[in-house]
Amino acid sequence: MPVNTDIRRMCAADLPAVMAIQAQAYPPVMNEPEAVFAQRLQASPDYCWVAELDDGLAGYLFGYRSQHGKITALGAGFTPSEAGDCLYLHDLAIARQARGSGVAGQLIKQALAAAQAMKMRHAALVSVQDAQPFWAKHGFKPAAVDDPKQAKNLGSYPPPACYMSQPLAA
Repeated sequence: MPVNTDIRRMCAADLPAVMAIQAQAYPPVMNEPEAVFAQRLQASPDYCWVAELDDGLAGYLFGYRSQHGKITALGAGFTPSEAGDCLYLHDLAIARQARGSGVAGQLIKQALAAAQAMKMRHAALVSVQDAQPFWAKHGFKPAAVDDPKQAKNLGSYPPPACYMSQPLAA
């Protein structure tokens, strides 16, 4: 685990650093505009976090309260559901210099604890860039996508993309 890691809620001033981390973590076809990130932060500030080390931001995680089985398309804004039963983790990215340091696990732990505190029953995400083994280590399993609209949203991600979820303790 990194020394002096602070997991805190994201704020608008973090967006330039978040954009830089996104550019390091994803190929250009998956880079989403800053305006979309700003909308997501505004729509769901309680479920967006950053990991901060002594030398700056080391990673970020965007999430929002949703319905289990609902998938956000790549580049789409968040539409949180106050009655949602699921914390949807849309984007986790770690700065190059912090990879392998445990920052990702700390961000996930923060998100899952917040979901449990709000009595959500599930956490879910779309795994990209062959990250299924990583997410499986954190308790996520592939889940069926039967709804045609949600399958279309899943198809907005470069393959292999996989919808994954996990039940949360009540």
